[in-house]
Amino acid sequence: MKQQYKYKIFFLLLFILAVAQCKGTDNSPWVMKIDGKKITLKELKAARKAYLATMAQQFQVTPKQLREYLNNPEKAGRPEMVQMLRKLRAELSLEGFREKYKQMLLLNKEAKKSGYLKRQDIKDRVKFLKLYGIANMYLLDKLQSSEVQISDKDAIDACEAARKEDPRVRNLPIAQCMEFARQNLTLQHLAQKQQQLLQDIVAAYKIEKNPKVDLEKLDDQLNNKKEEQKEHKEESSQQ
Repeated sequence: MKQQYKYKIFFLLLFILAVAQCKGTDNSPWVMKIDGKKITLKELKAARKAYLATMAQQFQVTPKQLREYLNNPEKAGRPEMVQMLRKLRAELSLEGFREKYKQMLLLNKEAKKSGYLKRQDIKDRVKFLKLYGIANMYLLDKLQSSEVQISDKDAIDACEAARKEDPRVRNLPIAQCMEFARQNLTLQHLAQKQQQLLQDIVAAYKIEKNPKVDLEKLDDQLNNKKEEQKEHKEESSQQ
C-alpha cells in the first residue's frame, strides 16, 4: 500500500509539471469558477491531456496505446490493469475530470493558504520531487519516442512461456495472452534501452567525486547514531 501511495504521489507530480506548461491564449467558455476565478474548457482539456500522458507513463505505454486500452480495457491483457483502466476511463470523461481537477486546485489553494509550502522540509521535498519528476519525464519520453515492434511469433512464444509460469495468464484467451506477452517483451526492450541511454548521458559529462568525503563512513556513523538513540529510548521506557 505504501509503495502504491508513493507511485501516486510521483505521478501526480508529473501531472502537475505537465499542466504547468499548458499556458497560452484562451477564449474558450469557462466550465467552473473557484472564488470567482474561471476555469476554462481549454484549460480543463489541456489538464486532462497532461493527465492522460502521465498515466500512460505509469502504465508504461504510449498515450495512443492507453487511449486504445481505455476504449477496450480487456485488450490490455493484464487482469489487474483491466480494472484500473475501467476506473480511469470514468475519471477521464470531461465531467469526471472536472471533479478531479477541482479537488486538485482546491488542495493546492489550501496548501498555499495554510503556509504548508513555506515549511523548509516541504520546500526540500518539492525541490527533490521536481528534479526527480522532470528527470523521469524526460527519460520516459525518450524511451517512448520509438515504437517497439513485437512479431506475432515472438508474442505467441512468450505467451506459451508465460502460461507455464504465471497463473494470471494461464486461462486467458490467446489474443489477450499475446497482448500480455507483447507488453512484457516491450518492457524488457525498454529496460535495455534505458540502461544504454543512461550510460550515454553519464559519458557525456565530466563527473568528479570528492575523495576527501567518505560517504560510506558517514552512512555507518549515521546508522550507529540511530542505533544508539534507539537503545537509549528502549532503556528509558523500561525504567
